[in-house]
Amino acid sequence: MLTVQETLKTMEPNELINSYVYRLLSDKINLLETPDTITFGEFMDNKKHNASIIIDNLINAEIKEESDSILLACHRYDTNLDDIVFELVEIKDILSRQWKKKAQGYCYMAEPFEKIAAYKIADTYLTQRNLHELLVDVMYESAWFGPNQEGQNSFIKRLDESMQSKEESKPISELWEHFEEEFDWTPEIRDRKEEKRERKINLSTCKYNRRCFLNEVAKVRKTLLQNKGE
Repeated sequence: MLTVQETLKTMEPNELINSYVYRLLSDKINLLETPDTITFGEFMDNKKHNASIIIDNLINAEIKEESDSILLACHRYDTNLDDIVFELVEIKDILSRQWKKKAQGYCYMAEPFEKIAAYKIADTYLTQRNLHELLVDVMYESAWFGPNQEGQNSFIKRLDESMQSKEESKPISELWEHFEEEFDWTPEIRDRKEEKRERKINLSTCKYNRRCFLNEVAKVRKTLLQNKGE
């Protein structure tokens, strides 16, 4: 399996840059946070420049050790669409005897470029067929706090502080009341039959998504075991 860094070196950068920018355009948050004084052309130029920086950072990152994680593609049913999503899974979980329970996807937006660049990419058909989209997803996640990850350290610091704060020790019920008060949100009164039906749909969706995820993990597991000679 090739790493993210090795794979990026084989791809056409301009195609990745364009796809990355159009993904940002589909994200309303990016547009809402853009000052009104910036024209659409300036917005595009800025994001393309940032995308090239992200690619350079991933390609030139100094990989100090082999990664213990693999990126793979899998189907996911969401908002009435059967879509393709990308998951980061730890190799130890894939090889575990209890892999069906332990395997799960991890977030990596707070990881440094050198660690992300070392992630392995699965050789499964679905992953390789969506390789371009996977790399765009990697660019998006790795630059969550800026093209040079300039805001990453402050985020991690704030996260650590929040985890240690007394606010986190409050009961869930109190936190929910605070949320309702802050956002002036009133729970929608719904019919019990409707709620029951929706819970069944959500449960079925979760089961389908989990099965799709495990199907792809199983393929990676088979390859890893074959390479180990088991």
